[in-house]
Amino acid sequence: SILRLSNLYGQNQQKGIVAYILKSYFSDRKLHFNNDGSLVRHFLNISDCAEIIIKMISKSIEPNTYNIKGNETFTIKSLVELFEQKFDVLFDKHFEKSEPWENIDILDNTRLNLLMNYNLKHNLFEYFEKELYKN
Repeated sequence: SILRLSNLYGQNQQKGIVAYILKSYFSDRKLHFNNDGSLVRHFLNISDCAEIIIKMISKSIEPNTYNIKGNETFTIKSLVELFEQKFDVLFDKHFEKSEPWENIDILDNTRLNLLMNYNLKHNLFEYFEKELYKN
């Protein structure tokens, strides 16, 4: 089977937009993107992802391609704006004028939902809050 994962965030996750926002927050507060900010991303906590994969392994699943995604979806621009509003910060943002070359508006996880029930326990903005105020 092939497991296709949405954007992961969580403890020790050092790549991706979530890590980039946090690194920028704690340093120069500059964000530069190679698109106009309309890029859509689906977010999934690594702990939730691991639980789903463990459930899949414990079942006899039919070989197939499964999309594993979180229930939080944002454009890059809206994610940055929400972060700024919630945490009262202003980034020095630069978005290129070009549209993203690959944009998946809807990531279909129907096949996984038919296979099993699962509860996502984590929330992206609760994660941000925890990371910002842990010191």
